[in-house]
Amino acid sequence: MSESLSHKILTSFKQMVAGTGIKTLLSIVSGYLYALILGPAVFCVWQTARVFINYGTFINLGTPFIIQRDYPSLMAEGKSAEAKRIAQLGMSLCFITFPLVTLITLIIAFIFHGDILFRNSLIAVALWFIVTIPAGIGTIMNKAVNDYKTVGIAEAIFGIGSMAIVPLIYWYGFNALLAGFLFITAIQSIYYFQHRPVKYHWLWESTMLRKMIFAAFPIFLVSVASSVFASIDRLIIASMLSFESVGLYSLSTFIASPISLAVSSFSLVLFTQLNARYGRSTEPHVIEKHVFIPQSVFSNMLPPLIGMALIALPLFTQVFLPKYNGGIAAAQINIFAIFFYLLAGFSANALFVLNKQKLSALSFLVAGIIKSFGSYFGIKAGFGIEAVAIASVVGYFVYDSLMLYFVHKNIGHSVSEFLVRLVKKTWVAFYILIFSVLYVKYHEAGFGYLGISNKWLQLVLGEGLILLISFTFIRKSYTEVRSLIKK
Repeated sequence: MSESLSHKILTSFKQMVAGTGIKTLLSIVSGYLYALILGPAVFCVWQTARVFINYGTFINLGTPFIIQRDYPSLMAEGKSAEAKRIAQLGMSLCFITFPLVTLITLIIAFIFHGDILFRNSLIAVALWFIVTIPAGIGTIMNKAVNDYKTVGIAEAIFGIGSMAIVPLIYWYGFNALLAGFLFITAIQSIYYFQHRPVKYHWLWESTMLRKMIFAAFPIFLVSVASSVFASIDRLIIASMLSFESVGLYSLSTFIASPISLAVSSFSLVLFTQLNARYGRSTEPHVIEKHVFIPQSVFSNMLPPLIGMALIALPLFTQVFLPKYNGGIAAAQINIFAIFFYLLAGFSANALFVLNKQKLSALSFLVAGIIKSFGSYFGIKAGFGIEAVAIASVVGYFVYDSLMLYFVHKNIGHSVSEFLVRLVKKTWVAFYILIFSVLYVKYHEAGFGYLGISNKWLQLVLGEGLILLISFTFIRKSYTEVRSLIKK
């Protein structure tokens, strides 16, 4: 291979982020406009209903993960015929399972006697499972062949479409949001169909399917655990408080979207590129590339960005989303939960390569129990959505720590080595967290003492302080990335 691995990873990352960056940026702007037009109570009916999209994907029993793992590995080993059979069997499964989910969701929607907007949202979710079949297959297969240019363009199409339907939502309201969502998905599916890397071909081999399901079962458990426990906070808030409270709690997504885009995109690109280069190797140096190197970079790079977003959130919310002021504190807390969740994704990739997915499921189960019980009793005690955010931070920190421990254990590292690495990758986040808490609590008194009353000037100075105390961490991340690219 004449092209270096780091260059391939960087190229694919650029291709994906170019499109997903457009989608994320436009989705943030369009999401802001949706939230502004519809208000927290109405907008977050749809946000809650979208949880069932994640639940519906369980029906494929984790087989897409096996395709993304085995297809590039088999192609690297020269077994193209076997790779295509796996891909076509996965497609055939989608042609059966997605219409089945549509039928089940429609039945649930028509027997539901609650909020009419929520019922309409469930109908839209049901229809989405039909419309998205080509997009779902395309997302899996184009990532499996490392064609991130196509994935990026498809994501950009969705982002542009999200902005295009804003006037329709303004004129026609909530139902225009549902119809627009389906229309955008249809356009995206058409694009994926035109750029499919493997032709659609019906293939049904029961023996191979059983093997795929058996291999994917631990991943399936991880998918179920992660989807259920990642969304359980919103469901608990909706059932114990209100849809409006879900809207306030969702304020953190405006901060999390660009951060999640960068980390999750890099994690996926790294995973498929390493599989294409090393096949099914579980050598320690391969696992190090999956976990330790990216976690080292992002554990220094992300906390300063999170700190800057945390400081900016109150003023931006008061100016641009005043109806969401009640969600500021929860969002400031919850952003650190997202940090730990994203870092754990690299450990999940390594455990997948090591065929230890059941440990990922166990880790998420522990985190989910902490998150669920913490949220329930926190709301019962009267602490509201802030208690849910704190439970999420604790749960995801435990999740990230357990995942890292299992990686170390399975490659023969000692407990002391695990503890040293855990401290190295988390202390910057806690350092920024402490500074941010002190800043939020005392900045008004401090700036008042200095005679600085302009809120925007206070914000600029606060962001400057974050950059100043984080200079060493940012420089370290830059040095590590530059060194890897040179290699």
